[in-house]
Amino acid sequence: MAEVHLVGTLLGAHAPTLLSAATGLACKYALVAGPAWTVIEGTASAQTHVDVPSDGEWAVWSHPLDVHFATRSLHAWPKLVFEVVAQDALSRMAVAGYGLVQVPMAPGTYRLECTLWRPACATWVEALKRQFLGVAPALKSLDAVAASADRAHMVTESVPCTVHVEISVIHRGLTPHGVHVAASRSTAAGLAGLG
Repeated sequence: MAEVHLVGTLLGAHAPTLLSAATGLACKYALVAGPAWTVIEGTASAQTHVDVPSDGEWAVWSHPLDVHFATRSLHAWPKLVFEVVAQDALSRMAVAGYGLVQVPMAPGTYRLECTLWRPACATWVEALKRQFLGVAPALKSLDAVAASADRAHMVTESVPCTVHVEISVIHRGLTPHGVHVAASRSTAAGLAGLG
């Protein structure tokens, strides 16, 4: 059985506009993969601490990612799903936005950026609740973020927040199964500069 090891750091989020109204941000994340993928070691989902940034622009989490998968198929390669929550001055937590980024298939180290979105208010009452009470429409589960069929029917709006991740992809045992994935050019060039 082939194995894929994902090691990295959920660095944080750049959200100057969002942080002008919130005192802090936290992030729930999940590594979502298909039914042929099994977690051997590590935690595929977790939540960061709430960071109250001093500069008002960057929420720094530096949360470790370390998941070891075994797989029988390359179908439904892992994706990182995010739910960023904002804390207000009264310590109330509300969903700020959701995001999804595909984990690269080629081995190497990558810096990924994910711009967030959220469900749009369907009525003027929901818009008033969001504006004055901080209550916004939210998804029942992060599964809806990863499922493209569910997302296709949603009306969304962008959120001025970008989540930053650094991740290393390590393969083992793909070649005997006829899979040859070369390292990306950017990763190979970066590693050549280290020598």
